[in-house]
Amino acid sequence: MISYSTVTSKAQSSRMLSAWLRCVVFALTVTIMFSVSVVNGDEDFCVMDTFRSNSTWLQFTKELSNQEYVVAQKFKSLHCCAKGYRSIEWYKDGRPYPWPGVVSGFILYPESANQTIYSNSVVQSDSGNYSCLVRNDTDELWHTINVTVMDSAGYSGTPLQMYEPHDLYVKIGDEARLFCEAFVGRIDLPDAYNEVHWKRMEHNGSVKPPERFQVTNKSREDNEILGSHLLIRGVRREDFGQYTCQISNTWFQSVDTSVWLREIVPYHDESQDKTAYKQILLVFAAVILSSLTLVALYLRFGLQVRVIWKDSFCRQETNDGKDYDALVCYDDRDSDFVLGMLVPKLETLYDYRCITHHLGSIHGNFGTEWSAVLKGPAQHSRRLLVVLSPSILHDSWTSAALYEALHALLTIHNKIICIALQPLPKCDPTKNAQGESLSTLLHAVHLVEWRSEGYCVGMGDRSREHKRFWASVRLHLPPHRYSRQAVSLKQELNQMSVATTGSRVNVCTAVGTSKRGTVLTNSHESLEVLV
Repeated sequence: MISYSTVTSKAQSSRMLSAWLRCVVFALTVTIMFSVSVVNGDEDFCVMDTFRSNSTWLQFTKELSNQEYVVAQKFKSLHCCAKGYRSIEWYKDGRPYPWPGVVSGFILYPESANQTIYSNSVVQSDSGNYSCLVRNDTDELWHTINVTVMDSAGYSGTPLQMYEPHDLYVKIGDEARLFCEAFVGRIDLPDAYNEVHWKRMEHNGSVKPPERFQVTNKSREDNEILGSHLLIRGVRREDFGQYTCQISNTWFQSVDTSVWLREIVPYHDESQDKTAYKQILLVFAAVILSSLTLVALYLRFGLQVRVIWKDSFCRQETNDGKDYDALVCYDDRDSDFVLGMLVPKLETLYDYRCITHHLGSIHGNFGTEWSAVLKGPAQHSRRLLVVLSPSILHDSWTSAALYEALHALLTIHNKIICIALQPLPKCDPTKNAQGESLSTLLHAVHLVEWRSEGYCVGMGDRSREHKRFWASVRLHLPPHRYSRQAVSLKQELNQMSVATTGSRVNVCTAVGTSKRGTVLTNSHESLEVLV
């Protein structure tokens, strides 16, 4: 005897099995409908009718439409056929995929490697600009398709062009491929038909397909879109010209798409080549000549131009609490050069305010002795100008003595100008425990070399070398704007120099002797000594 509970359990199990079977049938039905939709949407679109190319670089593999039309509530697919790519990204009106339903109902078809997106039933919100970005590791390509959704009642107007062809250039003997495509709609009438054919404009007739010409008509989207390929193998000269693709519908409405097939002519003109070579040589010669001229001008006037620029445009070092432009330090045996020429010229001719200090009585350690006597005056001076010679180093003109002197000076002032009266000794590249060497210290100061050969006051200072010397010294001194008083003073000195030229027989020796032992402190004292 079977109990009531057992019968009830079997009935429930039967109902559950029936519900599960219904779910499976529904899923299969949806899958079949999806497959049919994709088939109707040309799932092999990017595989068929591709360009004949064995290349592997990034490129589109067939003609891609610029405009797409679709009737509302129908299936629609968009394609971005390419190869040699690493990724394909889709955008609608600049917004990246995926899109919410209110933006677009299109989704990716993964089996096409992201080359296709589709919608089983489009709506008005699906209209817009769809762009695909195709790229690999080095390059990228963009293509944009404008989608227009028609009214659900259908379309029976003039065919709408979808692909905009460009003039095609080929060589004789190569293969030419022309393409046209238009949206024609669909009318459910027994005698409804759409057609497409190619014409040669100058021949006033349709293209006859001989063995070299091949016309292939294509349709998609449930025959609402009609297109055609014209393939010409082994192009001859008589094949060049204008071709027109005409697509018409049942109501004898048509759209014409024209494209020119042109020849690529390898053009070689020897006369133009010779002219081009001459122009290249002239340009090359002009560049070399200009470069040499600029180098020569810089070597001749570059230093003076830098000084003029510094004095004219650089910020003046005024109102800094300092009284002097330069503290000039020297040894007693160099007083002829310092007091007889250097300081007077800086003060009278260039209007700098100088203070001098001789170091002849110091014979101890540079670091301690120089710091003790120069620390105070250096604080009131914008530059520390030191005349370097064997005498200031106790007749020890060596790299070790010079290193010790420069090291001591750098502890006193941070802006130092060194005038070397003799060529410097050979630098020792060996660095000390602090990682310093003589070369390092020489880069920290502004070094100017003095050349005394053939120099004479009023005469020798006109030579090029001495002009460069004074320009080098002034370049490292503070920027200075000349006052009217200084200009007037220089004019008076020039007049005095011209008036006394005849009586100055041995001016070089006289000026040096009269200045020995004199310490100049300002421009007025320097002027008195010079006069």
